[in-house]
Amino acid sequence: MYLRKYFLITIVLIFINYKLILCDQDISISSLPNLIIFKRDGIFKKYKVISYLGHGVQGSVFLIEDIQTKEKFALKVQPKKTHLTCNYIAELFKNYLRHENIVEFYGYYNDSNYEYLLFEYLPITLLDYLDNNIETFINFLFIMKQMLDVLNFLRVQKIVIGDFKFDNMMLAENLKIKAIDFGHAVFEKKQKRLFSDKDIKNGKNNHKKYLYIAPEIRNGQRCSSIADIYSFGYVSREYINDVTIKDGKVSDFFEQCLIPDPKIRISADVALIHPIFNTLYDFVFCFADIKNFEISDNDTKIKLHDRIIYYEHPEYSFELHCCCSKNKREFSKFKLNQNQKLLQRKTTNQEEAEQRAYKLLKFRAVVGNHVLPIQHLTFSYHNELKKLFLKLNIEQVKYKVVKNTLKEKTTRKKIMIKILGISVLIIVIAECLLLSIIYRINNIKNK
Repeated sequence: MYLRKYFLITIVLIFINYKLILCDQDISISSLPNLIIFKRDGIFKKYKVISYLGHGVQGSVFLIEDIQTKEKFALKVQPKKTHLTCNYIAELFKNYLRHENIVEFYGYYNDSNYEYLLFEYLPITLLDYLDNNIETFINFLFIMKQMLDVLNFLRVQKIVIGDFKFDNMMLAENLKIKAIDFGHAVFEKKQKRLFSDKDIKNGKNNHKKYLYIAPEIRNGQRCSSIADIYSFGYVSREYINDVTIKDGKVSDFFEQCLIPDPKIRISADVALIHPIFNTLYDFVFCFADIKNFEISDNDTKIKLHDRIIYYEHPEYSFELHCCCSKNKREFSKFKLNQNQKLLQRKTTNQEEAEQRAYKLLKFRAVVGNHVLPIQHLTFSYHNELKKLFLKLNIEQVKYKVVKNTLKEKTTRKKIMIKILGISVLIIVIAECLLLSIIYRINNIKNK
């Protein structure tokens, strides 16, 4: 009886291990079909496998090519027998993960052996890029801002990545980043533990390679999207040198990201308006003094009326309300607690930085039905905002030139009036003197 029980347990363990091996093993190109067919935009398209790219949570990743257009894509392939289903990830992407800083998802397909996920192809991870390139601090800030844009989006969706790191971020053109791997992602209401009681008891959860994961996740507690802020802060801080870290704004920012207690840790929406990011908005200024105007440039139309700018673009249209415009609308997805400070520890310079951040908060960007701080505008909108203020700067210069010209004309006119007045006065005085002389001469003659 004992041997039979032992034999059954052994068989079960072998079966479980076999499933785990299937999940983790790399799939060879030769095991895949010669042609892979996906339905995109209502049309069946054929793809051929080019090369193996790597291994992720959901199986192996391959570079494939559209036979007709030669366009390249990334294909995730997973054996059907694994305990994780690609269909779940597909539904997650289709229904919840639509954001310009998240990889584009194109389709799901399965056959008798495998499940397939089709994504846009991005050639380099953020980790590889930063390991092989020395980036300026302001550019790294722009990268950090985009990662926070993703986390802020997921905060609203109540989704936790749980495994946030730079090799799960890809780099596109113009330093645009995209999140790719959501294999550990869960909804806040439907959580799964990354570490078992055994892992916690044995101290595996505190192994060096897991220290970037938030304490609440490592300790098996329930977590929210704010757990990803800890991971973001941990991995980002490693790429900033010690000199920069000593800057008050920088050190304050990372201290708030890495607070062990999630209840008082900074959230993504507040992190985006932290003074550390002020330099990304050096181009922003109050445009209340600029007169109403309307200009068109290619497909873009800009109209300024009563301190509100209407920016019309084929893809990225928005309204921008000046910092001093009246009747401001309340933010639709953001609310800063009145007692909440952007900086926890401040010097005189840092107080100025905090005031600048609050000044930026007075602007209102209206995108669709949402009223946002300009610091919450994502990659493409941020770039359009820069173009807008470049145009505003030109209009401001024009306005100053016209204003100065009018001022000069007014000054000249005043001078001419004064000269004319003096001339008239001189003529009057001269006439009076002449009449006086004539009067005296006549008196002398009469005598």
